Amino acid sequence: MVDYTRQHFREEEQYMGSLGFSGLEAHKRLHLNLLTDLTHFIEDFEQGSSDRISDDFTIFLKFWLSTHIRGIDTRYGQFAEQQRQQTF
Repeated sequence: MVDYTRQHFREEEQYMGSLGFSGLEAHKRLHLNLLTDLTHFIEDFEQGSSDRISDDFTIFLKFWLSTHIRGIDTRYGQFAEQQRQQTF
């Protein structure tokens, strides 16, 4: 899960860079924070701190999906669309 997330973020950040998106550095920091949190949840699970996925992890994922993907990622999507329209 962590490896896939890292790869996804790397590709997303490369795409943002290719667009010249001004919010790239702030976005990278958000990605780093998410990876740190995700790693901690997985380590806790692997160390046997819990025999199931915690409610905190579920809340964390719901929050990430609703605020980051549907909110923050939408901004660079709009920027990308503006860039695309300007090239035509």
